[in-house]
Amino acid sequence: MAWSVYANSYDTDADFANATKTVRFKLNQNSIIKYIRTWIVVYNDAPFTNITGKIYYDDSSTETKGDLIEASSTTFTKAQVLSLDNGVRELYFQFNDLALDGDNYYHFALSGTSSGFSESTHIAWRTSYPDPIYADGISVAFANLPKFPYTFCVIGDTF
Repeated sequence: MAWSVYANSYDTDADFANATKTVRFKLNQNSIIKYIRTWIVVYNDAPFTNITGKIYYDDSSTETKGDLIEASSTTFTKAQVLSLDNGVRELYFQFNDLALDGDNYYHFALSGTSSGFSESTHIAWRTSYPDPIYADGISVAFANLPKFPYTFCVIGDTF
């Protein structure tokens, strides 16, 4: 039985270094972030050196990422992520008890160092299609694939 994974790729080094792909989120109460869990796809021996997670403030006027709040204390090397040319890997990015206000939006992004990303060799961030945790307002039809957010989970506590 095959397992299909849908993801959006980082096709250029600048795309990956500048954390251009983000997931916008809002916590339902004041929380302390310990980890954020997500999944990446490595395609055709992607040439990257490291990957880290970052949390940004939200620019409410454009709903895009604002200033950096904190980079994860965890950085993974390529060897730690995957030793094969192709695969999917679940990663946990650790944060230093980061306190976030439940009334605000934030952005989580992946970034790192790479050399030579292209359509034929890259990493990609897994989307929640076709199995979103919260499917309110989204029809699980393939045509809606671009509307699905990146898969990630926040691990922490309330304060």
